[in-house]
Amino acid sequence: MKTTTRLGATLLILAAAAAGTASAQTAVYQTSFETSGDPSGTSFALGSLSGVGGWTVESGGTASVASSPLTAPDGSNYVALGANTSISRAVSSGSGRVLLRGHYFGSGSSQLQVPDSTTPMAAVLGFRTLDASTFTVAAYDGVAGDYVEASGSPAFSNSQWHKIIVSIDYTAKQFDVSVDNTPLLQNVNFRDSSVTALSGFQSYSEASSNVDRIGFFSSTGDADGDGVSDDVEMATPGADPLDPSLPGIVLGDLDGNDTVTPADAQAAFECWLLGNCTAAQISVGDIAPNNGSPCIDFSDGDGTITPADAQSIFEIFMTTLAPCK
Repeated sequence: MKTTTRLGATLLILAAAAAGTASAQTAVYQTSFETSGDPSGTSFALGSLSGVGGWTVESGGTASVASSPLTAPDGSNYVALGANTSISRAVSSGSGRVLLRGHYFGSGSSQLQVPDSTTPMAAVLGFRTLDASTFTVAAYDGVAGDYVEASGSPAFSNSQWHKIIVSIDYTAKQFDVSVDNTPLLQNVNFRDSSVTALSGFQSYSEASSNVDRIGFFSSTGDADGDGVSDDVEMATPGADPLDPSLPGIVLGDLDGNDTVTPADAQAAFECWLLGNCTAAQISVGDIAPNNGSPCIDFSDGDGTITPADAQSIFEIFMTTLAPCK
């Protein structure tokens, strides 16, 4: 089995070579396979993908740029892969953290393959068939030596597009996975701990499937610059570390249920004014999406929570029940 990075009915892999640094977010490579105006700068004509824009289709497989019968998640075109097809492209970055975004439409494999070790690999995903209409997403954990799945093996329909984001930390040698802005897996260990940077992408499909809107983005910890770290957004329902318009965090929501209630105000009041707070009471909801300041720093906005701030949140939410803007 060739290895670089696989996103498809069977698995996804990221491999590499050397370390480095990057700005808050740098688009290493992105494409929607468009005929005109594609972000990669390549013109993808309808038809075979082989040899276009640096993409390779392994011998025996079929991959075509298409505009129907599906509706692409972005633009007009997407790539349709025939059964038992592998496509790949060299993509390199020296960044210590890279975010992969891809869209997938297809089914899974009845049995996931264990990646071979001839080439170092970082992030490996597998799509496992659950039944005739659904699949689940698994990830290969190099320490466990097997695929791991989220609790309950969440099901995803094989008749619609799904957005998959993988946050790859080449320093910690781990990666996180979200599907459709829903956290799925965190702190999965690299297939090979020797991998230090991104070098390529490969998508293998055991059954016919489709991919689109593939992008790689280097990050220094907050890729979309919304004041919320990539790690927090990858672990927060509704969040997208590449989209600042989807913070997934409600200002003042201390218990993380996406709604500000008197209970949140009471917790803030007791914690900060009375001093009986613990670290466990301060969750991702305490981060302000706009500037990174603690979300209950209302009085003076100096980034420090004081008794005056606690009094403010207590009065606002206990008396008016109106969310603070």
